[in-house]
Amino acid sequence: MITVQSFDRYGEWAGFEPATGSLDVHRGYGPAPQCAPSPTGHYGRLGDLLVVFYRYEAALYLRIGDHHIEVGSSPEARHERFEGHCRLTIGSTSIEYPAPPVLIDPAQDPTPFAEPEDFDIGLFVADVLRSPARRTALYLPEHS
Repeated sequence: MITVQSFDRYGEWAGFEPATGSLDVHRGYGPAPQCAPSPTGHYGRLGDLLVVFYRYEAALYLRIGDHHIEVGSSPEARHERFEGHCRLTIGSTSIEYPAPPVLIDPAQDPTPFAEPEDFDIGLFVADVLRSPARRTALYLPEHS
C-alpha cells in the first residue's frame, strides 16, 4: 500500500494498492497525517475513469481504469485538446475525456503561477513523461 494525493481536491489523499488498483480515499484538511508515508503519486479522473500516476519500487506507473502502464522507460506521450474534449495517448493506450475548464484570464486569476497542467491530470502526465528530468525526479522519497 502506498499513499497518493488527490490531483484536484485539497486535503484528500488515499491508500493505493498497486497490485489490485484499490483506492481507499481519506478526506481532511491539510496533508496526509504524519503517520502516513510521504505521497508517492497523484490520483484523479479523466471523465469517468480513475487515473493513478505513481512511483512504486523505483519505477513510474500510470493506471487508467484497468490499464496498468509502466512509464519510466520513456513511452511516447501525447496530449491533444479539441473543442469539448481531450485525448491522452501513452504508447498504444489512448483515452478521450471531457476537457476541463481552461485557465481564466491571468488578470483575473488569484493564482498567478498556475499552469494549464494544474487543472488537467492528463496534461500533467503527458508533460511529465515528455520531460526526462521530471520523469526521473517525480515522486522520489524525501531525504532528511
